[in-house]
Amino acid sequence: MSILRDAVTSRKLEADLADAGIDLVDYYRKKMSKRKLFVLAWELPLSSRLKRELGRREIGDQIEWDHSDYLMAATANFAAQNAYLTACIVWQNGGGKGEQPKEPEMIEPPGYQPPEPEFATTEDIMCFLGSLGS
Repeated sequence: MSILRDAVTSRKLEADLADAGIDLVDYYRKKMSKRKLFVLAWELPLSSRLKRELGRREIGDQIEWDHSDYLMAATANFAAQNAYLTACIVWQNGGGKGEQPKEPEMIEPPGYQPPEPEFATTEDIMCFLGSLGS
């Protein structure tokens, strides 16, 4: 198994198996077959150390985030944006005195690439405005 030849992945596999009460040394003592070790490694959950390491090598840091991490980041971004907009309203109602609130820094998930802004052409705007009159 090539996983055992790599120092990092073999340590991660050993730690994952130890969590399940299985000693990797049993494989070297011939108390565990290659097939059993393969099945144990294959059936590890996606959150295991080994699968996360292999995923990180395959697709980068994006593997570090699961669905709940994305949802928490989206919630935190929404709350920060809401607080910012509220602060802007309060600032404007106060006559714009003092320092204008600063936009919050958003939490960007790994691998996130902001979309390119799309602008409407003059023709698009004229067409849209023309459709409103009819």
